[in-house]
Order: sequence, then structure tokens, then C-alpha cells
Amino acid sequence: MARAFNACYLLTYSAQDYQNDSWNSPILNWGRRYVRNNIDDLRSKCGDGSAIAASFSGVFVDDRVELYLGFFYSKDMPGRAETLLHEARHMGCKGHNANFPAGSIFGGGKSGADSSWSYEGAWMYGALYLWWFYAAGTRTTSAMRERARQRGNLVIDNAFATHPGLSI
Repeated sequence: MARAFNACYLLTYSAQDYQNDSWNSPILNWGRRYVRNNIDDLRSKCGDGSAIAASFSGVFVDDRVELYLGFFYSKDMPGRAETLLHEARHMGCKGHNANFPAGSIFGGGKSGADSSWSYEGAWMYGALYLWWFYAAGTRTTSAMRERARQRGNLVIDNAFATHPGLSI
């Protein structure tokens, strides 16, 4: 549970002016608000090892986000914050709309990718947060900011059907 709280801490306090959660500010400011507004039922489960997290919503569905063991043990703190934003985006009714590109570490040709950066899907929200955290995150270490840059580039290079042409 402490690792989930670490991710919430990062989402809450990584902006210099963290008390400003205006939508007109960078995602460092409003990321926690977005997660809070979209995830009201967060659960920890063991899982079968095939997923880090999953979101469930719809008619006759118990709306919830489940975090599996990989969230707690294979992700670092910026990666866990990214995952919360990713799943919050799904709860905000934005699913994946494409297959992963050939050679993707997430499984080339498998579903679960976002078509493009402009689709503004779950992968974009996660990468955007990591990008801002690397560029302007406060109350952190240079090592954590570097991990955010590495994870952000991994997402940018592997999670979009059409590469956005960006790099952190």
C-alpha cells in the first residue's frame, strides 16, 4: 500500500505550485485531480502476471481500478504515478484504439495501443506526465527524474501505432 501512496504523493506534490490544480496548468498540477475525479474505487489484487493494472466500467459493472503485483514490484515511483493516470484515463471513457506497432515491447500487433498522440488516450496521459515530471518535477531526486525520462521514452517509442515523433 505504501508504494501506491508514494505514487499519489508524486502526483500531488511534484509541481512547484502544487496547490494550483487548474486545468490550464501543466499535467504536474492537475494530474492528481484527474486521478481523484476518475478513480473512486481502487483495489489491490494478485492477478495472473499478465497485467500491471486494469480498469472496469460500464452498465451493470462495478466501476473500479485493480492494481496487480507488477504495479507494486516491477514499477518504480514515476511508473506507478503514470499507471494511475493511465487507468484514470480509461475510467474517463478513453480506451485504446489501435494495435501496438511491430517490434513493440508491449507485443507488436496486439491490441492495447493508442493510434496517435493526438488521440489523447491513456498512453499519452502517462507519457505526458512523465515528460513534465522529468522537465519540471520538484521535491524529488535527479535519479527519479531520469527514470521518468526513460519510462516516458519507452512509452513514446512502443505504445503508439503511429510514432508521435517526440522524445524526452
